Amino acid sequence: MDIIIVVDIGTSFIKLFAYDKNLYIRHSVICAVDVVSPKPGYQELDPDKISGDTLTSLQKLFSKCTGDNVLAISFSNAMHSIFPVDSNNQPLHHTLIWSDLRASAIAMKVKQSKQALHLYNDTGTPLHPMSPLFKIMWFHQHKPEIFKITSRFISLKEYIIKNWFGDYLIDYSTASATGLFNIHDLTWSKNALSLAGITPERLSKPVPVNTNVHTTGNSAISPRVIPPGVPVFIGSTDGCLAVTGAGFKNQHHLSVTIGTSSAVRMAVNRPVPDKYGRTFNYYFTDNLYVTGAPSNNGGNIFEWIYKLLKFNNIKGNISSFTEILENVLIQVKDGAEGLLFLPYVFGERAPLWNPEASGIFYGISHMHEAEHFMKAAIEGVLLNLRLNSELLPVKEHTPLILSGGAFRIQGLPQMISNIFNKNVSLNDEAELSAKGAAFLACDSLGVNVPDSNDSVITYAPDPVKADNYEQLFIAFKKLLGKYKA
Repeated sequence: MDIIIVVDIGTSFIKLFAYDKNLYIRHSVICAVDVVSPKPGYQELDPDKISGDTLTSLQKLFSKCTGDNVLAISFSNAMHSIFPVDSNNQPLHHTLIWSDLRASAIAMKVKQSKQALHLYNDTGTPLHPMSPLFKIMWFHQHKPEIFKITSRFISLKEYIIKNWFGDYLIDYSTASATGLFNIHDLTWSKNALSLAGITPERLSKPVPVNTNVHTTGNSAISPRVIPPGVPVFIGSTDGCLAVTGAGFKNQHHLSVTIGTSSAVRMAVNRPVPDKYGRTFNYYFTDNLYVTGAPSNNGGNIFEWIYKLLKFNNIKGNISSFTEILENVLIQVKDGAEGLLFLPYVFGERAPLWNPEASGIFYGISHMHEAEHFMKAAIEGVLLNLRLNSELLPVKEHTPLILSGGAFRIQGLPQMISNIFNKNVSLNDEAELSAKGAAFLACDSLGVNVPDSNDSVITYAPDPVKADNYEQLFIAFKKLLGKYKA
């Protein structure tokens, strides 16, 4: 069987998949990732462990693919990771991942400066401590002894590419999520580099997402793991690939994702900057950018409210997390009897871009019980997603595609159809970023992929419920307008 192998390097799991040419998963290997949090707000990974676990997982996957013909390997990776290495490619510090907030004060200072909007328009990256730009500035200010001896600042995928194939390379889409890359001329931004106090030589070489990094067949691992001559495409970020994986035959859709966090994204032909710098615009391929608005708050809110209110101890026989969520969606009236929730419990990126933001329950009365708080929490996450979608160039007939593990909760896809007042399609595949990487490999090889809709379920809004949610959305925006994050 002809297969495409995808290596998906995340901050919760390292996932490897073998896809056939119809983009169905035939084999997989999944390895959990251990995030280290030495201080509140600090989120780190050990780059050597990630690199080693990825190689071990690749070896395990190849052992499952005995007899298969490997057409190509393609990468997917989480955005915003950064760490320093010395001249021998030895890590000088753990990797700072997207959720690391130690650079908050630095980011907020730059955000309030006169150059803020110019920097945003130049790089397409909102000004937030997630950005590697500010993490490098943090090293400069707080770890000068490390900064001084750093040869390069790189991401986890760059480290693996260097270890496996010998070159410091970064794909354009990962580069454009660093806050250091000019998305218009596809070079490292002079303004951002000046802020960071580095030169281009201390970063990797930017290349297109379909670059074959396995060109010589003489890499350190090729004789042992990767067959000579098999192209290895550097790939893209999980966010960009999720848009491709959700609807690769319909690029100009609105993708709504709820996993641990949540996001709305669109593929567009040119950057669509927001005048307040609230959306990202990441370069993907020629004439194709991914614009969007990510939220820190998604499925983590559902888990938080479940644990906070100890739902497993309340009345009734329903005990599991999913059963309780589904029961609340059915039993509690839309609008939670007047209870509104601003879902910024984990700080917030879009629309606030404030790591210090906090959540609010508004309209609490004696009649509200635990179930009302859970319903309001779920509605708050979805209303915030709709609010973020208004920052994007969404038109009346823009297709809306749902993805992410949270949408497997019965009742949630219908609720978001009602809140957005749009027909929605649920792509029930859990691994859309990996599927997008597989499609990217097929496209690079010239392999045609059938347009299959086997896993797509459609939902239409209920007119009465949609009207009620329209009023609730107006109330949500008014409450947010009074809120000082």
